[in-house]
Amino acid sequence: MSKKILVMLGPAGSGKSTQAEMICKTFGFKHIVESDLLKKIASKNNKEGKTIKKIMADGKLVPFEISSNILFKHIEKEKHQKLLIDGFPRDTDQTAALDYFIYSKNIELMSVVFISLSKQEVIKRLIKRDRADDLPRVIKRRYSIYLERTRPVIRRYKEDQKLIEINGNKPIEEVFKEISQKLKHKLC
Repeated sequence: MSKKILVMLGPAGSGKSTQAEMICKTFGFKHIVESDLLKKIASKNNKEGKTIKKIMADGKLVPFEISSNILFKHIEKEKHQKLLIDGFPRDTDQTAALDYFIYSKNIELMSVVFISLSKQEVIKRLIKRDRADDLPRVIKRRYSIYLERTRPVIRRYKEDQKLIEINGNKPIEEVFKEISQKLKHKLC
């Protein structure tokens, strides 16, 4: 039996990780978060760990070549057959790399769940987190960058009929109910 991947995408504040955890419990997926893998490696006292730790400590993004390689190695080693990838791919380069990886490893991309959220709702939710970098102007800039980079990815998966778009402006339970209803059709 080949591995199957479900991808979760959405802007910060969309509830993507909360929904991912609920999907994993309900449908038997293993939750994989790229940033968690990077943090785990950064905590190791080896060359790779020190490199990633320094990049992250400098407030920079870990280069795509490194982060995707770590993610793909983890997917290959994972014994679980149904995997939920949280927050990857975020741009067209990552999408192309994922396409090549799943094709070369005979892995099935089941669907991409995209939780859409209005800019106003993103700002409202992130301000409640009360983090130092969650200022309205910073949130607006991050949201614009996210949309700019992710819009082509969403369009691509929609054209491939792999996209499940969900309105994330609703309460958690309603969002999960909509995801579950749409996923049941894809998982059967």
